Amino acid sequence: MLHLINYMRATAVGLLIFTGALLCARGAVAAGPNKAALTRLSQQEKAAATELPEMVVELEPGADPEQFAADNGFTLVRRMRSNPNACVFNTTKAPSPQLTQAERKAKIETDKRVRKAFVNHRLKLVKYGFTPNDPYFHHNTPTSSYDGEWHLINEIGTGIDVRVEDAWDADFTGSGVVLATVDDGLQIDHPDLSPHYRAADSWNFGANIADPSPATSVDTHGTMTAGAAAAAGGNSVGICGAAPLASLSCLRLDFNTNPSTEADVADADMYHSSGANKSIKIKNHSYGYSEPWYDLPLERTALATSAAAGTIHVFSAGNGRYPSDPAVTADANKAMYQNLPEVIAVAAVDQDGIVKNYSSFGACVFVSAPAGILTTDRTGSAGDNAGLYFPDSNYIDGAEGTSFSAPIVSGVLALVKQAQPALDVRFAKHLIVRCSDVVDPNDATTESGGGWKTNAAGFKFNENYGFGLINAKKLVAMAQECTGASMLRTESTGTIASGASIPDNSSTGLTVHFAIGQAAPLEEMVVTLNITHTYIGDLEAYLTSPRGTTSRLFIANAQDATKNLSWTLLSNAFWGEDPEGTWSLNIRDLARQDTGTLVSYSATARMGYLMTPTAAPLLPYE
Repeated sequence: MLHLINYMRATAVGLLIFTGALLCARGAVAAGPNKAALTRLSQQEKAAATELPEMVVELEPGADPEQFAADNGFTLVRRMRSNPNACVFNTTKAPSPQLTQAERKAKIETDKRVRKAFVNHRLKLVKYGFTPNDPYFHHNTPTSSYDGEWHLINEIGTGIDVRVEDAWDADFTGSGVVLATVDDGLQIDHPDLSPHYRAADSWNFGANIADPSPATSVDTHGTMTAGAAAAAGGNSVGICGAAPLASLSCLRLDFNTNPSTEADVADADMYHSSGANKSIKIKNHSYGYSEPWYDLPLERTALATSAAAGTIHVFSAGNGRYPSDPAVTADANKAMYQNLPEVIAVAAVDQDGIVKNYSSFGACVFVSAPAGILTTDRTGSAGDNAGLYFPDSNYIDGAEGTSFSAPIVSGVLALVKQAQPALDVRFAKHLIVRCSDVVDPNDATTESGGGWKTNAAGFKFNENYGFGLINAKKLVAMAQECTGASMLRTESTGTIASGASIPDNSSTGLTVHFAIGQAAPLEEMVVTLNITHTYIGDLEAYLTSPRGTTSRLFIANAQDATKNLSWTLLSNAFWGEDPEGTWSLNIRDLARQDTGTLVSYSATARMGYLMTPTAAPLLPYE
């Protein structure tokens, strides 16, 4: 059996009394108009208010626009691109200035050269973008003590949010995109989840039935993560997900008394995202495996298969970081799911953009998003809230964990998928690298490996945050300007035998080298280590590129009593660099007594670049 763990903690914020009025539109509520001061305009007056001193005239083919303008005292402004016989004329200098535009139109329509004539008007166009009317969306709802959905559009002054407003204003809402949460179930009749629930793309892999509803009283997690990603927006109910109009499905797993098997999880990974049916485009995974250094070959293969078919898999980075007692998997590179190139691993930040004190770190972390948010809960007394943390028991406020940062990213990527249907995981990663925002710029923590580092391609990376806070505005804009990632190229060194001893209790450690011959821009760099050692917790490893960038592959952790290691580690820190040349691999034993040997190692460079509509590469510095 697999011991899967949900990455979630909910913070109680006390029993509040629901007394506030509910806001139902973005921004402040304006006072009503003073009707006595309003003056009604006739239709003619309204038209005159926007009327321009211009006529749009479609001439008969062969008619000379310049001559027509001269004959009528007009000035030719331009030919219309859609019809070269249609022209815009300025009438300011026309004779008989007492004529109205309507009278002038009637006059020129008698000219045999004229097919049609129209008065030109200045239009006040309104964008039909998405504006949430969900009552708990805004700051100070339902009472003044609540922050609303600050993580989506921040109204509390810190400025930290995922910038969905511009994407929504452009009408990118996730519409047409199927987003699945792989979790412990989904309350399919929840009033804020049922409107866009998609039964045809759901399955319960725990009970092997179609209905993914929670099976036990503790199956609350999936309902909560689903709301963060895709709670129905604009339905005047509750909250709004990052992708408010996306279709929502659930692939239920068992996490409790009879946990799902690896076959169940692999089946969920590939369900409707491989083979003939590829309807699910994004899958959110807010869980991890509880043991470090544990390979799951069936799942690794399933995720690779699904990603190759176009599905984007988003994983929580993990909640192992707690400073007083960090788990071995506080370094996400020691966990299999998060350490795969086919997934996007997400860290968690607070309202100030600072990494949460539980959020796992590592060279495999790709991007960050907020946690400690307002989201859906199972209704009534069935949920974790039951009215204790938020006045409406159908919702929960302060939902903590990378469990909730991951579905925000999943929702944002649904917006991007709507804007650019060609989006897959490699395309998404290239965009995220370029579009994320640096937060906590002065970070210098041990966990981050010393803070933000700019690599030789000009990209900033930090093991606490990946490439930074996800930004929906930038992602949607750039996705529409690009066509995808180039074909993946790889170069592997093959297994290199070493047999060298790792110096005991030495910060200098053992350094070995390998060469990469290709010069295409890097995506991930992947290194496999085979080490015999009596206490792996003493060790950490570093990789340095030919361009001088250094990335920590894993950190020492005194709690890790593992003996011997055969593990593949991924680093995003070299993204965009030219990998050609000699690389240095450094392994350090930082404690006394236990000793070991580097038996062998290998490396694989994964390479590709972002493509523009002209099929030209968008290289790192562009």
